[in-house]
Amino acid sequence: SWEDPDFDPTVRAFYYLRALEVPSPRYTAYDYVDPSVSDEDRAIFDSYHIPHAIQERAWSSPIWYTPTPEQLAQGEANALKVTDPSLVPLTEAETMDLLVSNLVKITNLSAGEALTNFYGPLNLDNSGTWLPISSDEASFAALHIAENISATRKYAIAGNQVSFNLEDGSEFVAELFNHNSQIVAARDDEIGYVNYQVDVLIDVFDEPCCPESGSATQEDCTEPLPAQADKNVSHEDFWDTIIQQVEKRYSTK
Repeated sequence: SWEDPDFDPTVRAFYYLRALEVPSPRYTAYDYVDPSVSDEDRAIFDSYHIPHAIQERAWSSPIWYTPTPEQLAQGEANALKVTDPSLVPLTEAETMDLLVSNLVKITNLSAGEALTNFYGPLNLDNSGTWLPISSDEASFAALHIAENISATRKYAIAGNQVSFNLEDGSEFVAELFNHNSQIVAARDDEIGYVNYQVDVLIDVFDEPCCPESGSATQEDCTEPLPAQADKNVSHEDFWDTIIQQVEKRYSTK
């Protein structure tokens, strides 16, 4: 096998090697003269000027990356994993209290991306409907609120695990933990790394639904539901409340 004569294993660096596949089909002179190959097929290959010799993979030049002194001074990344003893799994009751009837933001700490969703009341099988209310939808959320609710967006809770379908067809499944009073999450397909932070932005039944923007005035906010209301409100009443709050919060008029 090939070895790079310039490779120095004592150098603190990451070493990458890319393989670039030649985009033309593999075809040989042996195949070209095979009796089973028709003249029409040969003419097609000839029209594309495909070489008769086998086209092997072409290797790109080695790519080197060496950490800066500042990066080395920071030391190795201390990624949090689900095996960390400081993580306390949420109970099912705590998971429900965190999500059900709340506006919750789930932030990917690695990529910086965030999901901000309303999670509706649960059915008897601990499943419910969620509604996306992300910042990039603010300008038209009020106009599309009804179709967003009617779409098939389901979530479920089991123990400290929450799962819900994403708009790209994939599924978000994660375990929730308490880490030094901050709720964090580990997605099931990320080999045990705790890459997510979970924050309740609004408890629909305890707080007014006010815009996150600092420019909002008190008139932009809606009143919280009466104190005697509880989270066992019907699905219809819950979503009616959400519609009213979202329409006022994201009004485009």
